[in-house]
Amino acid sequence: WDYGMNEGNGASGLDSYVRQALMMPKSPPLFVLLDMKRPRLDLLQTYVDLGALPDPIALGGRDAVDKRLLELPEGDRPTGLQKWNEWGAPKGAPGQSPWHPKKMEHELMGWMLA
Repeated sequence: WDYGMNEGNGASGLDSYVRQALMMPKSPPLFVLLDMKRPRLDLLQTYVDLGALPDPIALGGRDAVDKRLLELPEGDRPTGLQKWNEWGAPKGAPGQSPWHPKKMEHELMGWMLA
């Protein structure tokens, strides 16, 4: 779910989602948030402090990258940052919005989770 698209920097939608997830039969869930907005991180921390949500993961692929590396010429960048602004799907395919992660950012997040 893209909380930023629906609630800006708020966390009420995420709060509802977390509460519903905690009601699932196999609670607590493995919770991965692809977001680094402070209100949503603080919300997850509240549930951790209450003992309800152990070890949630918050990832922000582009937040993990030193922007100076992306300013380097393509061939001088580390392998994982080359073609950073290229989509993994044909041009014009659905989902190619500026705020959506591109192929290499998805790959970085995969490595971070692994």
